[in-house]
Amino acid sequence: MILRTLRFMTLVLVALWIGLEFSHALALPPSTQDSND
Repeated sequence: MILRTLRFMTLVLVALWIGLEFSHALALPPSTQDSND
């Protein structure tokens, strides 16, 4: 059971990490650099 729980938590963490990376990449409009400048 412990192995199954660890595997499940690992899958959840990987899914969350991929989701954060994907959303972060989508949330970067090219106009942001122009706004900072």
